[in-house]
Amino acid sequence: MCAHHLTKLIQKITGETLEKMMRKYFIFLFGVFISFVVSTVYSTTHRVAEFSNEKVNVWQTTIYPGASQKLKMHRHEYNRVLVAFDDGILKIKNDKGQIHYLKLAKNKAYYLAKDIPAEVHTDENISHHPIKILVIELKN
Repeated sequence: MCAHHLTKLIQKITGETLEKMMRKYFIFLFGVFISFVVSTVYSTTHRVAEFSNEKVNVWQTTIYPGASQKLKMHRHEYNRVLVAFDDGILKIKNDKGQIHYLKLAKNKAYYLAKDIPAEVHTDENISHHPIKILVIELKN
């Protein structure tokens, strides 16, 4: 079957021209692409600075589930208050391999002491949903 006959057959079956169908297909593929980009950008663990002065640093962190989404090794030089916006469990593993868990309850606040000198750790969300927290680091 030649292209001309195929085009006529498609138009007869669908009631649309090949060009119109191709345009719809392109728009559909473009929408799929945009959805993929948006979901990739907004589905990764991230930190957003909220406020900082000589007494406090404040930031929001959203931690997505899974080992690939854990926070990279870091440390806390200051005591801090953490406010959980979601229920969940964080697996905290230090650079010596020691592990402990922090069970978070939605809308609860937690006081966490500064880290042991020279120790770093990761935070991994082992829940099945993202966990959003607000951290208020106390500089004094």
